Amino acid sequence: VKKVKASPPPADKFAKLTNPTEEMCYLAHKVLCEMYGEPVRAKNSHNDFSLLDSLCRTILSQNTTDNTSARAFANLKKTLPTWAQVLTAKPGVAEEAIRCGGLADVKMYRIRLILTHILQEYGEYCIDGEPTLSYLSNWPTDQVKDYLLKFKGVGPKTVSCLLLFAMQRDDFPVDTHVWKICKSLGWVPSSANREAAYRHLNNRIPDPIKYDLHVLLVKHGKMLKNALGKLSCAKAGKMGEEEVNKAIKAKEEVMKKRIKKCKKQDVVKSEYFSPKKDEQKGSRKGAKKE
Repeated sequence: VKKVKASPPPADKFAKLTNPTEEMCYLAHKVLCEMYGEPVRAKNSHNDFSLLDSLCRTILSQNTTDNTSARAFANLKKTLPTWAQVLTAKPGVAEEAIRCGGLADVKMYRIRLILTHILQEYGEYCIDGEPTLSYLSNWPTDQVKDYLLKFKGVGPKTVSCLLLFAMQRDDFPVDTHVWKICKSLGWVPSSANREAAYRHLNNRIPDPIKYDLHVLLVKHGKMLKNALGKLSCAKAGKMGEEEVNKAIKAKEEVMKKRIKKCKKQDVVKSEYFSPKKDEQKGSRKGAKKE
């Protein structure tokens, strides 16, 4: 399998900054869950959309609303159901399908560059000439990042969203809401741009709550127009003994749920990979080879 050699991850410009502490993160998570409920993560989010679908959906979401980008993607799939058809369509057809999402010509140009690269470099994975990113599934996260960031128009937020939502890996995308709220909390300096904030926060936010905290901060930002509200208790330098104790208990609750979930997954795996089922799977594979 061809893989991109991972470059060293970009240095955290604010590595000396000890905020956010683990306690701040878990307290913020606790407060936001009490306000909005605990987010439910889809079990197999990229079964409904392929990795390539998810990447292109994210590109279409740039500089527009979620609803508008979803409509643009739906229009595209209705007009040109496969990515191979997007490449071979008459000029302007694909662009017109996504016109409602804005910047149609720019976005479609970038999508075509990605599709063309996939066919040229990883054509062996493209059944019947249909582009796919399935080969990324087993790549280490740093290699996935390096590879995707080489595409024009694909930035850290796009890649982080793909990792978190489509590949279900622990990453922490920083959109405008997350960026503004975290600056107000003192978790990143007020001078930090979004990319620098992403590198710092992705290093500091505990993996078990990266998904929840991202989703909740985005929701909070939309609801309160990026004001802190009750979240001010997790502000740097503002946590007292009571808040710290609450954060410790919140972490314990999260870890208990995580351990319970892992045990449940192990049970499912042990049932699925029982000797009887493995033998059946092996016989089916043998039949295909013949």
